[in-house]
Amino acid sequence: MTDWYNAFLMKAFFRQTHSDPDILFIDAHPEGSLDSTWSVLFHAAKRLKSLPAQTRFSQLVFNLRGYDSPMSQFAEIELPLVEEFRTFFLNKFGVADHHALNCNHLSILFIWRRDYVTHPRNPSGRITRKIANEKELLSHIRGAYPSHTVQGIQIDKLSMKEQLSLVTSTDIMIGMHGAGLTHALFLPNKAALVELFPKLLALEHFSSIARWRHLIYESWSDIENEYLVDEGYATKVPHKEVHSILRNVLRKLCGHNSKISIVSH
Repeated sequence: MTDWYNAFLMKAFFRQTHSDPDILFIDAHPEGSLDSTWSVLFHAAKRLKSLPAQTRFSQLVFNLRGYDSPMSQFAEIELPLVEEFRTFFLNKFGVADHHALNCNHLSILFIWRRDYVTHPRNPSGRITRKIANEKELLSHIRGAYPSHTVQGIQIDKLSMKEQLSLVTSTDIMIGMHGAGLTHALFLPNKAALVELFPKLLALEHFSSIARWRHLIYESWSDIENEYLVDEGYATKVPHKEVHSILRNVLRKLCGHNSKISIVSH
């Protein structure tokens, strides 16, 4: 996401508003599942090895390096052109942005982290920071909030357009700290992000995105590591903690006088 955002900044800085530049990769990273996104956002994506040995460019701009991005400067109060980047991204994928907050029927989305091959250099596909009690957590929150839509999904199983369509119609997004929470960039303007941590971590990636987008943000951490299971690869998230956080989020999102159906357990 930082690379896409950086390229968008360069496009805006050089006022390439009426045409899309080509993207040239000059590193040797293997191809991944997200590569096709470049050709949707920009004109085309090429790799250095595919070019003739002698190639001349009439115009060439060296992009910001990935983690040198303003998106990695967590202390900054604002992120340049964040709303413009959001609009650019959604428009390129043809995703409508018409979701309106309805406090009588909210959309609550759990993003599950599950084992998958994140990179060709990680062939085992085993990842950390998973939620061990997905079904229990989902069942409890559905029972506690019967008038709202509560769903859980492994979002990387969807196409990028499907991911964006889902996120732009979500009011509250909940998930373990991980790259999927970058989708907070595409939540509606009146929405909330709830970030879960398997231990006490001072990581500001997604709280910063929430601040830049003026979203409601809440978090929970397993401070004492008392809920870790599966040799630390997963956490059994206590549903009472999530229920309590959601109560607080709903008050902030909809106000004290909103008609919100909450069933206490």
